[in-house]
Amino acid sequence: MYVTKPVHMTHKVKPNTTYKVDFDFDIATNEAAGSFGIGGSPASSLHVKAGASIVDPQTYVKDGYNRLNIDHGHQKNDGKNTIRIGDLGKLHTTDKSYEIKNFKNESRPFYIKSDSKGQLWLVVGTDSGYEGITKYYIPRIKATLTEAPSK
Repeated sequence: MYVTKPVHMTHKVKPNTTYKVDFDFDIATNEAAGSFGIGGSPASSLHVKAGASIVDPQTYVKDGYNRLNIDHGHQKNDGKNTIRIGDLGKLHTTDKSYEIKNFKNESRPFYIKSDSKGQLWLVVGTDSGYEGITKYYIPRIKATLTEAPSK
Protein backbone atom coordinates (compact mmCIF):
# COMPACT_ATOMS: atom_id res chain seq x y z
CA MET A 1 0.00 0.00 0.00
CA TYR A 2 1.45 3.32 -1.05
CA VAL A 3 0.52 6.99 -1.07
CA THR A 4 1.91 9.22 -3.79
CA LYS A 5 2.18 12.94 -4.48
CA PRO A 6 3.23 14.79 -7.63
CA VAL A 7 5.75 17.34 -6.35
CA HIS A 8 6.18 19.05 -9.73
CA MET A 9 2.61 20.40 -9.44
CA THR A 10 3.37 22.44 -6.31
CA HIS A 11 7.15 22.91 -6.41
CA LYS A 12 9.61 23.96 -9.06
CA VAL A 13 11.49 20.86 -10.08
CA LYS A 14 14.15 21.42 -12.73
CA PRO A 15 14.14 19.16 -15.81
CA ASN A 16 16.79 16.43 -16.04
CA THR A 17 18.12 17.26 -12.58
CA THR A 18 19.21 14.81 -9.88
CA TYR A 19 17.77 15.41 -6.42
CA LYS A 20 18.55 13.91 -3.04
CA VAL A 21 15.26 13.22 -1.26
CA ASP A 22 15.22 13.29 2.55
CA PHE A 23 12.10 11.77 4.09
CA ASP A 24 10.72 12.39 7.57
CA PHE A 25 7.28 10.89 8.20
CA ASP A 26 5.14 9.24 10.84
CA ILE A 27 3.05 6.08 10.75
CA ALA A 28 0.51 5.15 13.42
CA THR A 29 0.83 1.38 13.91
CA ASN A 30 -0.76 -1.06 16.35
CA GLU A 31 1.52 -4.00 15.55
CA ALA A 32 4.00 -5.03 18.26
CA ALA A 33 7.60 -5.73 17.27
CA GLY A 34 8.33 -9.45 17.32
CA SER A 35 4.69 -10.46 16.88
CA PHE A 36 3.75 -13.37 14.63
CA GLY A 37 0.87 -14.22 12.32
CA ILE A 38 -0.19 -15.61 8.94
CA GLY A 39 2.82 -15.80 6.61
CA GLY A 40 5.05 -13.88 8.99
CA SER A 41 4.99 -11.07 11.50
CA PRO A 42 2.34 -8.37 11.04
CA ALA A 43 5.02 -5.94 12.25
CA SER A 44 8.43 -6.97 10.91
CA SER A 45 7.00 -8.39 7.66
CA LEU A 46 5.52 -5.00 6.78
CA HIS A 47 8.43 -3.16 5.24
CA VAL A 48 8.18 0.64 5.26
CA LYS A 49 9.51 2.19 2.06
CA ALA A 50 9.93 5.65 0.59
CA GLY A 51 11.15 6.97 -2.72
CA ALA A 52 10.24 8.76 -5.92
CA SER A 53 9.48 8.17 -9.57
CA ILE A 54 9.37 10.08 -12.85
CA VAL A 55 6.35 7.94 -13.79
CA ASP A 56 2.95 8.59 -12.20
CA PRO A 57 2.60 5.62 -9.79
CA GLN A 58 -0.58 3.73 -10.67
CA THR A 59 -2.02 0.37 -9.69
CA TYR A 60 -2.99 -2.37 -12.11
CA VAL A 61 -4.27 -5.93 -11.64
CA LYS A 62 -2.08 -8.91 -12.55
CA ASP A 63 -2.97 -12.51 -11.68
CA GLY A 64 -5.74 -11.23 -9.40
CA TYR A 65 -3.43 -8.98 -7.35
CA ASN A 66 -3.07 -5.21 -7.33
CA ARG A 67 0.40 -4.21 -8.48
CA LEU A 68 2.25 -0.89 -8.70
CA ASN A 69 3.71 0.23 -12.04
CA ILE A 70 7.02 1.39 -10.52
CA ASP A 71 9.93 -0.66 -9.20
CA HIS A 72 9.38 -0.69 -5.43
CA GLY A 73 11.40 -3.87 -4.91
CA HIS A 74 9.96 -6.95 -3.26
CA GLN A 75 9.19 -7.04 0.44
CA LYS A 76 12.44 -6.18 2.31
CA ASN A 77 14.41 -5.57 -0.90
CA ASP A 78 14.83 -2.09 -2.35
CA GLY A 79 13.70 -1.22 -5.84
CA LYS A 80 14.81 1.43 -8.30
CA ASN A 81 12.07 3.76 -7.02
CA THR A 82 11.94 2.99 -3.28
CA ILE A 83 14.22 2.08 -0.40
CA ARG A 84 13.33 0.20 2.79
CA ILE A 85 13.69 2.37 5.89
CA GLY A 86 12.07 0.23 8.57
CA ASP A 87 9.09 -1.88 9.55
CA LEU A 88 5.77 -1.35 11.34
CA GLY A 89 6.83 -2.84 14.70
CA LYS A 90 5.91 -0.64 17.67
CA LEU A 91 8.79 0.35 19.90
CA HIS A 92 7.13 1.00 23.27
CA THR A 93 4.04 -1.17 23.82
CA THR A 94 2.82 -4.68 22.97
CA ASP A 95 -0.95 -4.14 23.22
CA LYS A 96 -3.19 -3.29 20.23
CA SER A 97 -3.16 0.47 20.87
CA TYR A 98 -1.77 2.70 18.14
CA GLU A 99 1.66 4.25 18.52
CA ILE A 100 3.27 6.88 16.30
CA LYS A 101 6.52 5.65 14.79
CA ASN A 102 8.86 8.06 13.00
CA PHE A 103 10.78 7.17 9.84
CA LYS A 104 13.74 8.98 8.29
CA ASN A 105 16.14 7.90 5.59
CA GLU A 106 19.20 9.69 7.01
CA SER A 107 21.34 6.56 6.75
CA ARG A 108 19.86 5.54 3.38
CA PRO A 109 20.26 8.39 0.87
CA PHE A 110 17.78 8.33 -2.02
CA TYR A 111 18.49 10.03 -5.34
CA ILE A 112 16.17 10.54 -8.31
CA LYS A 113 16.63 12.36 -11.61
CA SER A 114 13.63 14.34 -12.85
CA ASP A 115 12.42 13.79 -16.40
CA SER A 116 12.73 16.23 -19.31
CA LYS A 117 9.61 18.08 -18.08
CA GLY A 118 10.79 18.28 -14.47
CA GLN A 119 8.22 15.77 -13.23
CA LEU A 120 8.59 13.79 -9.98
CA TRP A 121 6.19 11.83 -7.77
CA LEU A 122 6.99 10.99 -4.14
CA VAL A 123 6.06 7.54 -2.82
CA VAL A 124 5.63 6.36 0.81
CA GLY A 125 4.09 3.12 2.03
CA THR A 126 4.59 -0.55 2.83
CA ASP A 127 5.47 -3.75 1.04
CA SER A 128 4.13 -6.76 2.88
CA GLY A 129 5.06 -10.38 3.37
CA TYR A 130 2.26 -10.70 5.92
CA GLU A 131 -0.89 -12.38 4.61
CA GLY A 132 -3.47 -10.93 7.01
CA ILE A 133 -5.27 -7.60 7.26
CA THR A 134 -3.20 -4.63 8.40
CA LYS A 135 -4.39 -1.16 9.35
CA TYR A 136 -2.08 1.79 9.75
CA TYR A 137 -2.28 5.54 9.30
CA ILE A 138 0.16 8.04 7.83
CA PRO A 139 -0.63 11.37 9.54
CA ARG A 140 2.45 13.29 8.39
CA ILE A 141 4.92 13.20 5.52
CA LYS A 142 7.73 15.67 4.97
CA ALA A 143 10.15 15.36 2.07
CA THR A 144 13.01 17.70 1.28
CA LEU A 145 14.46 17.76 -2.23
CA THR A 146 18.02 19.04 -2.54
CA GLU A 147 19.67 19.43 -5.90
CA ALA A 148 22.58 17.00 -6.03
CA PRO A 149 25.96 18.19 -7.29
CA SER A 150 26.74 17.20 -10.88
CA LYS A 151 29.26 14.41 -11.29
